[in-house]
Amino acid sequence: MVLKESLDSEPARYQHRQEVQVLKDLSYPGIPELYDYGEREDYSYIVQEYIPGVSLQSILMQSISQRQFFNYGLQMLMLLHYLHTQKSNPILYLDVKPEHFIIYEEKVFLVDFGLARRTTEGKVVNVCYGTKEYTAPEVLERNEATITSEVYSMGVLLRDMLEKANLDKNIRERVEKLLSGMLQRNPEDRIQTLSQVITQFAEVDYRKNDGRINLRNTIAVVGSQHRVGVTYVSTFITSCLNKQGYSASYRERENDRWVMYGLGKQDGRFDSSPRWRGAFKATPGYGPFVMAESEEEGNDIIVEDFGCYGEDTLPDDLFTILVLGARPWEVQQSLKVAKDRRFLERCIFVCSLQEKRDVENLAKELGKEVFRIPMGEDPFSPDKKQCATVLRILQEFVT
Repeated sequence: MVLKESLDSEPARYQHRQEVQVLKDLSYPGIPELYDYGEREDYSYIVQEYIPGVSLQSILMQSISQRQFFNYGLQMLMLLHYLHTQKSNPILYLDVKPEHFIIYEEKVFLVDFGLARRTTEGKVVNVCYGTKEYTAPEVLERNEATITSEVYSMGVLLRDMLEKANLDKNIRERVEKLLSGMLQRNPEDRIQTLSQVITQFAEVDYRKNDGRINLRNTIAVVGSQHRVGVTYVSTFITSCLNKQGYSASYRERENDRWVMYGLGKQDGRFDSSPRWRGAFKATPGYGPFVMAESEEEGNDIIVEDFGCYGEDTLPDDLFTILVLGARPWEVQQSLKVAKDRRFLERCIFVCSLQEKRDVENLAKELGKEVFRIPMGEDPFSPDKKQCATVLRILQEFVT
């Protein structure tokens, strides 16, 4: 934890109040959690999650690789995009600069929300802004900031990163073209939202052809029978991908809602907006004609929970994780389902609730590897070793 204190300073106490107002309802990987806040007549304090690591400013004192450029850049864009897409009250960060992005184990964190503001229409007037060199022209000239203003700020920061990045010539040219659209002086000529930037940035991202999972994949998770851990595996995989810097979203079946209901309402009602707990992101599925926001944007890996196997459970063309039962009374059904033609290709076999010996015996009968994801204490916050295990399993999905 980290403690921020203010003694006899009204401006500092005001910043504390603003920071609390912004952070109190946020839950997203890369944003520090707010633990406590207190205020007296001449004293205020904030207790927040401590973020170890080094600042992007320190990292940019030397050259960075293509992998670092795209890994850090995409995570930074996703962090600000999350703030901009808060229901009814978009948040403007207003202080983009490399010192405020902290890198820890290749994960990007955004810190210092003292200037951030919740808005009603994605616009702030008479704004207090941060560092001049990262501030959009309209903010400097009119003291008016919008979501498009932060597109400009991120364009400046990505340009700084590009100067330090060792990129292939073709990739550099494509990035420069994107930055040109972000850095137009006239806001009306500029790329309007970070959603648009993320889509284009992901299209340029060289890692799609470098052994990483394609960001547009859908992964179907289905069980050989009831009570074999399908929802746990789906939840766990989603959290692991998000902790590793991918953007993944869990989606449950149309006739199920218990995961979404368990995460609570948004603004007092249930809607199609994503919800977070720890590193876990969930998006409701409302059938083929209603898409949730993250699907419309097309940037998430969708981890879809199909529940128990049935003849018409899932389309033939999806990447599939088949969760099998390996306990003695489950083996016969598991073998039957595993031999379905749709599981012969583009499918990985997984067990979760079963003992290691039972899983090994099942693998022998199948003649195919069965991965074991043992049920842990918290599927929303897997540790580094668990995330590495999941990524090893998902190498089968590399396109």
